[in-house]
Amino acid sequence: MAVRGHSCEIPKPGDYFTLEVDADSLVIIRGKDGTIHGFHNVCRHRGSLVCTEPAGNARKLVCPYHQWTYDLDGNLIACRGMPEEFDKSQFALKEVAMREFEGLIYLSLAETPSDPEPAGRLISSLARPQGFPNAKVAKTMTYLVKANWKLIWRTIANAITAT
Repeated sequence: MAVRGHSCEIPKPGDYFTLEVDADSLVIIRGKDGTIHGFHNVCRHRGSLVCTEPAGNARKLVCPYHQWTYDLDGNLIACRGMPEEFDKSQFALKEVAMREFEGLIYLSLAETPSDPEPAGRLISSLARPQGFPNAKVAKTMTYLVKANWKLIWRTIANAITAT
């Protein structure tokens, strides 16, 4: 799982931000019940981006192409022009494996994501004393780190098994 974002960025239902992970556009949104969801930011009809702004607040997610409409939980609720017998339940936004640990949002695009709990325990033990759950984002920056991802994951795995 990779970290991207903090829950303070989406404090109210309907608050969202988008991000690009390789060729995938994703939307992270807070649902009506306060749950944070991660979805592929792609309409299930014609593949258009649903959220075209980098961040914002929406009562519903509406594709700008044919106005297919999704609720904040990613369920398709309107799809004009489709036959009456069309099964909307089969065309919800595609979910992304996502977890929140101490306010930090982690996601995975793997078909079968690994269990995030061991990493979550380690992250929580380190982040909680630092006040991460109450953090606010002051500035964001992206760094290109020329490193072998296998070495980074090996370091994390070693830290998890050492606890």
